[in-house]
Amino acid sequence: MPLWIKPDRKVSVEDMMSFMRDHFEGTELKLLQVVYFGEMGKSTLEYYFDEDQWMFVYDEVVDYNRPIYYTEEKARENNDSEAFDIEKSVYRIDNYYFRGRELIYWLDIANEEVDINIGTNSLTGQGLIAHLGKLND
Repeated sequence: MPLWIKPDRKVSVEDMMSFMRDHFEGTELKLLQVVYFGEMGKSTLEYYFDEDQWMFVYDEVVDYNRPIYYTEEKARENNDSEAFDIEKSVYRIDNYYFRGRELIYWLDIANEEVDINIGTNSLTGQGLIAHLGKLND
């Protein structure tokens, strides 16, 4: 099933994986992975290409509860009861599907479809395109 046809029912993650596998099986894909590290978290973007055409972007953001260097000792010095704890990190994962440079489908961390036509969601695809453009400069 082509990815630009509007489905008549809710599409599951398994459906999308099957469509992608069927469509791209045997195709050599290119991957550009960008990882940003900071004291308060980490962000990973994976851009997947087929013959220089975008097809998929994986976006994972990890927000730490405290700066990574914030030890129990530092917490006590600052009258804080909480030190850095990787187990208390908050994860956000989004999967974006493209046709060329157009965002056509977006799944959030709960594998729920995000409406790409409302509010600032409509700008998300443009933001990913601009980000990749900056990397190419």
